[in-house]
Amino acid sequence: MKDLKGREYVFLIIITLFYAALAFWNLGSHHIPSTGWEREERGGEIFLDLGEDCQVAGIAWFLGNYENREFELSWKAQEGNWIQAGKVAMENVYQWGQAQIRPSLTARYLRLSSLNQYVDLRELAVLDEQGGCLEVQNKEDYPELFDEWELYEEKGNGHFQAAVFDESVFARTAWEYLNGIRSYEDTHPPLGKLLISLGIWIFGMNPFGWRAVPALTGALMLPALYLALRFLTGKAGIAAGGTLLLAFDFLHFTVTRLAAVDGMLVLAILISHSMMYQYGRYVRQKAPWAKKGAALAVSGLFMGVGIGCKWSGCYSAAGLCILFFWMFGEGCIKGWISKKEGIRTILLCCAAFLLVPAALYICSYIPYVSMDPDAGFLEGMITNQKNMYLYHATYNYDHHSASMWFQWPLTIKPVTVVYGSRDGMIEVMKAMGNPVVWWAGTAAVFWG
Repeated sequence: MKDLKGREYVFLIIITLFYAALAFWNLGSHHIPSTGWEREERGGEIFLDLGEDCQVAGIAWFLGNYENREFELSWKAQEGNWIQAGKVAMENVYQWGQAQIRPSLTARYLRLSSLNQYVDLRELAVLDEQGGCLEVQNKEDYPELFDEWELYEEKGNGHFQAAVFDESVFARTAWEYLNGIRSYEDTHPPLGKLLISLGIWIFGMNPFGWRAVPALTGALMLPALYLALRFLTGKAGIAAGGTLLLAFDFLHFTVTRLAAVDGMLVLAILISHSMMYQYGRYVRQKAPWAKKGAALAVSGLFMGVGIGCKWSGCYSAAGLCILFFWMFGEGCIKGWISKKEGIRTILLCCAAFLLVPAALYICSYIPYVSMDPDAGFLEGMITNQKNMYLYHATYNYDHHSASMWFQWPLTIKPVTVVYGSRDGMIEVMKAMGNPVVWWAGTAAVFWG
């Protein structure tokens, strides 16, 4: 860090604060339905009285922590018998859903009967033919189910007030860790969800809360990339140029403003590699061993963070291993590293790249295993490793947004994160790279 000049610090502060301001602006709502109708047993009923016969054209809801809940809908006019209208399937958590009733019903009474265990229904609305909310006369019987109607009127089909894409998995699991509930998502190690839970703990279980930590990692990636490029090339201009390209890349901006673990993984990779490059510079500069050891220790710590967020960090770990032995071997061959220092370095690496990451990985499972009292700690952790491997080894990635590997750098088929419409407005969010950066970058790879 002493090699950086004053104007470089100024640049890093300005670009990081500028990006952070954009990333946190309109990040998400601080208020979504937070209370509701909860039942653990199947067969619970919600009985609604509209006061008089009304034209009922739909049901809207905000589902809490359990997805794919089904209700049997029955209705009755002021004069008449109960008639079954079919099932209402409520699929996605932490977002508004809606079911249209065609043809509309002329009903005064509605009855929703739960067909599942563990129901967390945060808000409910009965809709007329214009999409407005009908007044429920007996809403006092369900005070926590009809206390946040105004949020339905304010909602869109977009991301600001709801969980979108993989947020319904990661944000939900982070909340479960905080509340000691057995976690839903176990296809990635726990550390990334634990980091997301910090934002929920501070700001609440809402879109801003579950996106806060990922957005922060997106901002921190800028100085991390700058240092990596600076240590790698030794040129401030190249480091600044690469940092600016990242700051204005669409994929980086989009993904790190969602509750996902990918941004944390990339940040950890950037820091671990930049510290490894710094170690190589210290070797060539014949710097004191304390500086070299500190660089290796930080590199190993963040290698562990990356693997603890996602197994993809293992690929980065392999790269770090190659870099280390290249730089360490060069130092030994050229006499920059003494035999005594070499032994100390190997011992440090065993601690920094094996013991510390292993301890971090194992400790991250404490909240995960504690939610399953029937399993021992090691048994629960080992079982999860097997399940993660089997899930990714057998999962079929053939979905509507799936694309071949070569289509990603060319931005041929970006992943659709959000697509919705309401009141004549359409919102589309896609995970795609900035074409100027990615197309030119692809050409630069071959030119380089």
